[in-house]
Amino acid sequence: INQNFSPRHLTFYLVVRVLYELVYREWALNAFSAFMAKPKAHLITALFFVIFHWPAYLIRFFLTGSFYTITLVLQSIIVLAIGFILCYVFAKYKSILTPILLHIYFDAIVDLLAG
Repeated sequence: INQNFSPRHLTFYLVVRVLYELVYREWALNAFSAFMAKPKAHLITALFFVIFHWPAYLIRFFLTGSFYTITLVLQSIIVLAIGFILCYVFAKYKSILTPILLHIYFDAIVDLLAG
């Protein structure tokens, strides 16, 4: 369990998840859905969501010199699946609140278990 969680981390944590959902679901998914089929819009939005998670691996590489390709691939698959789930939930419920809460929930599980 992650022992380094403080109120400051919690505020940052919540703000980032809300902003991710506003950008990827509220803005990008709606924008792509306006001119392409919904499955394709979901795929493109989810792929952008994955790519946005990659800089953490580059930062780790530059700071430590270590790069774990298998971790990058596995996390990318998981984030892609979560991206699809969040797109589906947003499209189904027509509300940004549900994907925000799910994003917070998914990340909280990962952060609490993995640290």
